[in-house]
Amino acid sequence: GCHDLPEAQCRSRVHRWLAARSATAPGETEQLTALVSGRLDTPAERHAALFQWLYRVTRERPVVLRIDNAQWADDALVFIQRLLSASAGLPVLVVATVRDDLLSERTQERDRLDALLALAGTRSIRVGPLAGHDHRALIAELLGLEDQLAVEVAHRTSGNPLFAVQLIGDWVQRGVLTASSQGFAPTPDAARDIPDNIHGLWSQRLAAVVTTDTDLAALELAAVLAHDVDEEEWDEVCRRGLSSSFEPALRSDLLRRQLLNRTARGWSFCHGMLRESLVRQASEAGRLPAHHLSCAQMLQQYANAAIGQGKVIPHARKMICNGLVQLKAFIAAPHAPGWSQLATFASYFPLQMLAGQRTVNAQELRAALSTWRPGAALPQVATHENGEWVYNDKASLNQDLVSYITVGDAVSNRQNQVITLARLGDSEAETTGSDFSERWRRFLACLNMYQFSENFRFWAASESDTTAPEIPLEAVEAVSDDWQPVMEDVLPSLQPYVQELASAALPLPAALPKVEYFNEQIEDDAFAELAWPDCSPPVALLAGDQADFASAWHDQGWKVVTPDDLQAKGVAHLIDLIAK
Repeated sequence: GCHDLPEAQCRSRVHRWLAARSATAPGETEQLTALVSGRLDTPAERHAALFQWLYRVTRERPVVLRIDNAQWADDALVFIQRLLSASAGLPVLVVATVRDDLLSERTQERDRLDALLALAGTRSIRVGPLAGHDHRALIAELLGLEDQLAVEVAHRTSGNPLFAVQLIGDWVQRGVLTASSQGFAPTPDAARDIPDNIHGLWSQRLAAVVTTDTDLAALELAAVLAHDVDEEEWDEVCRRGLSSSFEPALRSDLLRRQLLNRTARGWSFCHGMLRESLVRQASEAGRLPAHHLSCAQMLQQYANAAIGQGKVIPHARKMICNGLVQLKAFIAAPHAPGWSQLATFASYFPLQMLAGQRTVNAQELRAALSTWRPGAALPQVATHENGEWVYNDKASLNQDLVSYITVGDAVSNRQNQVITLARLGDSEAETTGSDFSERWRRFLACLNMYQFSENFRFWAASESDTTAPEIPLEAVEAVSDDWQPVMEDVLPSLQPYVQELASAALPLPAALPKVEYFNEQIEDDAFAELAWPDCSPPVALLAGDQADFASAWHDQGWKVVTPDDLQAKGVAHLIDLIAK
């Protein structure tokens, strides 16, 4: 291997490897050296080098490619899709592991995986906990523990092979095991506590390196920010929340121990469980609200800078205050699209988080809402693994507000499909209650906020038999036949935008986009997920890593739009570009 070798030694080793295979292609040594030393900046460069390496290796034997934690590996998934679609037919087996509980927040990777599974020759295998005898066999044979220790580890790791492997790895790293004739055994007098779960294990691993409360809090702040941490954003949050920055020497130590991985803009956590454990630890210690506040203040600073440049941005924190503060905030920034985005996100984000645990059947949700509509409490709705809807009855401090969305819309980031209902109980018993005045003020604040969302209905309980609106509980209508092929071919995460385009009464067929449009005037396999090459100027929608080529498209006279642009400006921005 060439890991951690100086570049000259790496180049020499690559050259010898190629020479042994009579490889004489010009520049191949430099290409593979740049690949293994991490000097290839663009996905296209990395993919080309990997294809060349696979071509060489598979002439000798079949190859197994393992992609771990594919939910964070969009670049790798794009490569796999191209590999499986290539006509070369290389003898390669790709094994990718995915944590499905994290896919709801990784829409791009989820769409790539769905596209891969639609290809011939691919399949998905769900892996549950190991059976008891298999788990004991793994621990006793593969990990080589003595009998008593193997039984203890098997009992405490409960069929979770990742927990078992990482636990033993931690012990080996800390030197608390020693070899014996019957396998690894505990070192005398060594601390060998077995944590209750994998989160406890990650906490133990961190505790061995991170020794101050300040450094631990800094890592917790990073975990609150993202899995892939932007160095500048993290430093700013640390200065706000901790009045200090993270120790560079400790950062280097964590990178060396492979608890963190270096990225172009900073670093990422080596495993999602590490990030989850940090967030859980912050929550249990009561630090999580302060961490969220520090992140919010940093984002507000960015918003203030944008306002200073003349951009109109609503004041998000004032939107959740009382009615008078809300009114002043709107007068200061009467920018309806911004307020609409805030209201929609506030109702959508909790539903996205609940989509993996509170799915219900339409009939049972309808019955519960019908009971709630005239003023009663919302009955508990039984969850079903294959339920079509997800709901949130904690959108306010009581059950005056309920929001819901189809599971498909929740996981596909179709924020504009959220339905929010507000119902104020106004019976005599309620209006004469001591808390009604405060409840009314909160209800009014919710009305002020959610009125900007697309699917919002409100009423008083006394109106339920007369003027109160009906409760909508229908799926989204299908698009027209002209747009249906586009819906079928485009990435699922872009389908909501296509649906809005289809309903915008744009002239056909001129407004129909090309799906996965390759720009042959740009090297490195540059393509747009959607493109309108006949518009004046032409328009391209770039997603994922393709956004890196935006400047090259601009240089050729194209107008470029990304999913982030659509989130910030709405689909109306894209419609305006197409209609010109």
